[in-house]
Amino acid sequence: MAANRYLGHERVVVPAFPGGVDAAKIESNVTQAGALGDPFGSGVRTVWWVYGVGPVRIAFQHTGGETSFAHLTATTLAPRPMPSDANLLPLKVGDVSRFRWRNDKHMKQWSQQRFEVSGLLNNTARVNVTDVSGPLDVLGSYAFTARLAGTTAISSVFRRVEASASVDMPRLGPKNGPEGRRRFVTPYDLMTYGFGPVLPAYAIKGQTWRSAAGSRDFQVNGVTGVSTVLGQRLVRVPAGRFKAIAVRSTLRQNGHRFGSGSRTSYFAPDVGLVKLTFRHDDGSTSTVERTK
Repeated sequence: MAANRYLGHERVVVPAFPGGVDAAKIESNVTQAGALGDPFGSGVRTVWWVYGVGPVRIAFQHTGGETSFAHLTATTLAPRPMPSDANLLPLKVGDVSRFRWRNDKHMKQWSQQRFEVSGLLNNTARVNVTDVSGPLDVLGSYAFTARLAGTTAISSVFRRVEASASVDMPRLGPKNGPEGRRRFVTPYDLMTYGFGPVLPAYAIKGQTWRSAAGSRDFQVNGVTGVSTVLGQRLVRVPAGRFKAIAVRSTLRQNGHRFGSGSRTSYFAPDVGLVKLTFRHDDGSTSTVERTK
């Protein structure tokens, strides 16, 4: 078995690329089960991968003390530019973010809320949410998982949701969904609504993904549509000015105009969500802004 860790980019020189080449560095702690008394199959392996080529260098530090090396000597393949490895939705324990959000028809006063990453295990994180001020009293948590398909919301649990008389947020469909008819109560509800992933593993301009009939997301939300990475945009919010990656989602929920519309989310590298605009088909607009 092996536990793998991405260590970032590194320029390496091998016989196939004597001038050096940009590579992704992956470190693996390898344990060979059943080989009692023989440590040669266990140790730390480091592999340098070049996009469009494959592995170009391998170093294996065996538990017994030896080290094995391998280098790419020749290839007809040409390296391609490495996709960005910036984390657009970082989930590090202790990270805290604050947002304000409102709807210009159903909740005109800003609701301010605080999010904190409180746990992380096997790339699955728990994010707690509490209200700071405004017309919503909220206490709950979300679970996000980061896998090869991207970052996906897998659950949300609320222990308290109370709204003042000024809030008239419409219920969403589907009527007979497994979680019942819900309402938007936090910025993360707006961000994760519809279908996953929230973000692909590598967000490249022009990349698209669609809802999948029969999926858990479809059973819960009954939403069809498509998400597209629009590329970089300059965004200004109370938390500051950010160069963010914009993702636009077209969402359709049969029989529910408020659950249908166009959502544009903006994610800043190593920061996360900084802004979101959801133009609902009922004529209203929900706006999310990062404040800290």
